[in-house]
Amino acid sequence: MATASQNFILFTQYPEVDMAKTDKFIFDYINERKLNVTTDSDEIGHDPMAWFQGADVVWMLICTILVMLMPAGIGFFYSGISKRRSAMSMIWISFLAMSVVGIQWYLVGYGIAFGHSDNPFWGSIAGIALRDVLTRPVGNQNGPPIPELLFALFHGAFASFTASLIGGAVVQKFRIVHFLVFIFIWTTFVYAPIAHSTWSPSGWSNKLGALDYAGGTVVHMSGACTAAVYSVFFKWRFRFYRDDENPDNVFHVVLGTTLLWVGWMGFNGGTTLGANLRTVSALVSTNLAACSGGLTWCFLEFFFSKYNPERDPTGCPKRKPVPRRLSILAFCNGVISGLITITPAAGYVPLHSAICFGVVGAVCSNFSEVLSKPIGDINDIFSIHGVSGFVGMLLTGVFARDDIARLDGYTNIPGGGLNGNGRQIALQLLDAVVGGLYAAVGTLVILIFMEVVRYIATRRIKPVEAIFDGDQIVRRELPVV
Repeated sequence: MATASQNFILFTQYPEVDMAKTDKFIFDYINERKLNVTTDSDEIGHDPMAWFQGADVVWMLICTILVMLMPAGIGFFYSGISKRRSAMSMIWISFLAMSVVGIQWYLVGYGIAFGHSDNPFWGSIAGIALRDVLTRPVGNQNGPPIPELLFALFHGAFASFTASLIGGAVVQKFRIVHFLVFIFIWTTFVYAPIAHSTWSPSGWSNKLGALDYAGGTVVHMSGACTAAVYSVFFKWRFRFYRDDENPDNVFHVVLGTTLLWVGWMGFNGGTTLGANLRTVSALVSTNLAACSGGLTWCFLEFFFSKYNPERDPTGCPKRKPVPRRLSILAFCNGVISGLITITPAAGYVPLHSAICFGVVGAVCSNFSEVLSKPIGDINDIFSIHGVSGFVGMLLTGVFARDDIARLDGYTNIPGGGLNGNGRQIALQLLDAVVGGLYAAVGTLVILIFMEVVRYIATRRIKPVEAIFDGDQIVRRELPVV
């Protein structure tokens, strides 16, 4: 019985049967510790589409394209909430990170994350440069298969989004080239092993039975912890505070939120690897969490003035009290928080609980924003992505239900705490904590290594450049006003 969403199979033919005269197939189930299995290319090449259902392939192509909008979305979002001097950098970093990780995933990333291996932490580089994956079918156990090349592209988009997410921590801290070198190494030695542990059949977390539908730990916990360490690591060199200057471009925030909201439908909708009723349930849950998260954060901003000078705990220059008003920026923050919180649970929980995910995630993230300034996290990456991802993982252990997972017709899970399986909460906590700690420690090791090996790292932006016009001084370019 499958204990998680990623249990892969390979379709092969009876070797003694002439496939030109019969439609008979055999399902050759891959051992739970294996993923990539090389088969005779002549067999698959005889009729490559015989293994696939067109609707599932088309749906996965659509979802992959939607996910590839998300790096642009997060770039516009960061650009909008950043100051004018860094607005262009945020968009540029997102696209550069997406490009670097796209190459990395093709070369070694996919093999490390999903390559055949008995190792619970590391895949195999046998799949370097996506060798032997052109037409080979993979899919969920008992479910319809998709081309492995499409599966690799879909998860490559996940990795690219995670890299773009971390890019928000670079603002006013270091040269972009330094970040690109860092993100290539990070995706290889941090992201890919976490993805293998959680989503590969041989991964330790997968085998224990932890549930992470679309990346609560793999994407958001790992990305947020990495951003926090990156911010703290360079904060001691350059101290800065956000002043009362308004965000650079509210339109960019709204545009980024729109791209993320739409892209998240592919993010969560494609994780089932097919078009089925479970996919529909996941999409509805995703939308409900986003709506409830946006409204919750909006009303929290209205009823609570977090920047009251009498209770500002950060030591930063005190701000004037914010008048009560409904803020579109608050709504956008809440939408992102709700989407993150439902990510590990969308395909496991009933629809009514999705509203709870959005509300609880928004409340926790909203009140954890006080953590951002002390660590130098200008764009609140840890408080939004890290806290929401952690809350989502825990709530998944509470609300997961076996009948919801079974909507696709083949996924079996024991359910969560309310489904009579209290052990699931502990598994969720373990997966989130270990994944976050591994990302944090791995990031620290990489940064120390890059500091020691000076020829890899480029020089840091001078404080005067970071304080005034980073975009203009470093690249002689300015965003449109």
